[in-house]
Amino acid sequence: MKNYAVILASGKGSRLGEEIPKQFIKLAGKTILEHTIEIFENSKDTDEIIVVITPEYRHLAEDILLKNSYKKVTKLLNGGETRK
Repeated sequence: MKNYAVILASGKGSRLGEEIPKQFIKLAGKTILEHTIEIFENSKDTDEIIVVITPEYRHLAEDILLKNSYKKVTKLLNGGETRK
């Protein structure tokens, strides 16, 4: 049986008041999304990672995935209009 990690990173971060969603803000040299993916990428208990992203910021997520060459990320999906 495979274990999947689904990272829900499709928020717009409007309450934060920044120009970009919080998952793309850098902390300690990496975006929050990179820190999150790396936790699952380095876990022996995770077989595959699926990332759900806001369509308008998909290009930023694609750049992160290409730059880091994660082996376990198998899908990048678009999130919906709202959380509901």
